[in-house]
Amino acid sequence: MIKSIENFWVDSNGNKWNKDIYTEEESLKRSQNLTNCTDCMNCTNCTFCTNCTKCVNCTNCTNCMYCAYCAYCTNCTFCTNCKDCKDCTNCTFCTNCKDCKDCIEFFSNPEKIFSVEMGSRKSQTIIYFNKEKTLVICGCFKDTLEKFEEKVKETYPDANNVHRKEYDNFIKKVKQYME
Repeated sequence: MIKSIENFWVDSNGNKWNKDIYTEEESLKRSQNLTNCTDCMNCTNCTFCTNCTKCVNCTNCTNCMYCAYCAYCTNCTFCTNCKDCKDCTNCTFCTNCKDCKDCIEFFSNPEKIFSVEMGSRKSQTIIYFNKEKTLVICGCFKDTLEKFEEKVKETYPDANNVHRKEYDNFIKKVKQYME
């Protein structure tokens, strides 16, 4: 069962989905795809997670944001395929980490960044980069980060559009990380 509370659809475990993004039916389906998760927001297919936001296919994670396919992580952001990354500080944009503690060495260039499912397609965007160039792959789009940003603005001209905000936020965080 799912209830309407303020601007969210909320399930019995306190997991919630933004009404601006998800219908009641979509929220109910996503709720049924979570297993023993509590107080998470806009997550999909996760198991035993707590206080996570916009995570996909994660297991036993706590206080993570925008992560995908991770397990037993804590306080991580934009990570992919990580395992047992407990007590990481500044653990951001990590890829394929295992048994990390204070992941400062993993804060350097992982050479690819995965988003969580976002945009109107509810799909991942991948950014490959090195010191000389970037390559963004998002659906059938393949080009530089600058061209991707232009394409997002062209596709979603309204800066208040929920999908535009998701992409803009992701692009901003990627740029900050790459600096």
